[in-house]
Amino acid sequence: MLQPDPVPQPLDHILAKGDAHAPALVLRSGTLDYQTLDALVGRAAAGLRARGLVPGDRVAAWLAKTRLACIMPLAAARAGLIYVPLNPLLKRAQISHIMTDCGARLLITNESRAATLQGGDVDCPVEGDEDAIFADDALPPSSADPSDVVEILYTSGSTGRPKGVVLSHANLWLGAISVSHYLKLGPADRTLCVLPFSFDYGQNQLFSTWAAGGAAIPLDYLTPRDVIKAIEKHGVTTLAGVPPLWVQLAETPWPEGVPQLLRRLTNSGGAVPVRAGLSLVKDARKVGRLGAGLTEWAGRSARGVVDAPVLRQAVAEASLAHPVQTVSAVKAAFKAEKAGALVRLAKDVGRVSEKAGTKGALDVLRIADGPQDVARAARLADVKGGRTRAVIKLLGRGALLLTAGLFNLAWWVFAAILLVFGFLSSIKSTTESLTRWWLARRKRRRAARLAALAAPAVPR
Repeated sequence: MLQPDPVPQPLDHILAKGDAHAPALVLRSGTLDYQTLDALVGRAAAGLRARGLVPGDRVAAWLAKTRLACIMPLAAARAGLIYVPLNPLLKRAQISHIMTDCGARLLITNESRAATLQGGDVDCPVEGDEDAIFADDALPPSSADPSDVVEILYTSGSTGRPKGVVLSHANLWLGAISVSHYLKLGPADRTLCVLPFSFDYGQNQLFSTWAAGGAAIPLDYLTPRDVIKAIEKHGVTTLAGVPPLWVQLAETPWPEGVPQLLRRLTNSGGAVPVRAGLSLVKDARKVGRLGAGLTEWAGRSARGVVDAPVLRQAVAEASLAHPVQTVSAVKAAFKAEKAGALVRLAKDVGRVSEKAGTKGALDVLRIADGPQDVARAARLADVKGGRTRAVIKLLGRGALLLTAGLFNLAWWVFAAILLVFGFLSSIKSTTESLTRWWLARRKRRRAARLAALAAPAVPR
């Protein structure tokens, strides 16, 4: 296992960590070893310099996980440039904003993406041929100061316009060394890179794998089945993902023996639904916000997962001299097949939390009478999102007894009733106003007549 080294180096030196003839990058077109990959980095760096770019210039790439997309972070570093990776799913307006914001001097993409740009979107040359970037000659490894800026990663823009995060050689180098160390990566590991390279942890999959001398396998996937097939085909040992991917993979059948290929899974971008759901259930129980029916069901289910007599016997016979037998005995007391309902409950609570927020999930746990109610709440949250909590506050447990279709119908009827009530209230208000006006007018006319009668007669 790689020992952590606190001394950072220029980012483009990361390939020196692997054996020259060991596989470094596995593409559809073939496998590149470390020596070949480093030579391509040098050629791409020379090609960037040949376009008139000078150290400190920004160069952006709007690419899928192609050979050049994997090479660009190191090639830009070797050329002394600042690399700006762009998420291939971004639209032209977002690309235009980022290009203007970072002041890029060159955009590298493919012909189809380049064709979506309009005049004024990008104020710099656009290269639509990836192969044109590679020069015949090559630049040697750089002598950059590790504190120099080497990348700008942009946020997704989910809370506004994308914002740039400035990173140095040291940031990315030490991040790679750190992840490689705590994951215990080695030369025999093969990492399937499914996260976007415009995402910090997605790009780190390349760097940490190369820091350990392993092989990186980039993959743009459409379905979770594509991920499973790639794991089987390449003998993948390491997979990093985000919560939605784990849910999809958990719900997809796996061929026999394929899960055993994986040695480690790493998660980023938020807690996985089951883990988040379990945490919320425990928190709700601590503060007394877990409904009585759900509390009783959870306790009964938890007791079914553990064989108490077997566990007591395993603890009584535990011995430090025979740790393997002790662990096996303890494991035998737990019935994994009985935990399915608890896992589904945790997953449903996680879905509610993701769509309706933590407070919405806690409200559901307070009124739910069992796991079926929580499952209904999860379906409701899928439809209503952030409005789920307001619906539950208005209708209480009744909201959980309605299917999505019935709920929409009930909501329409409720809205219609409010509309009719408002109309009737408006008529009532108008009638009252007219009545007051008529009575006041009648009162004024009567007063005028009385005043006229009381006035003294004028002699003629």
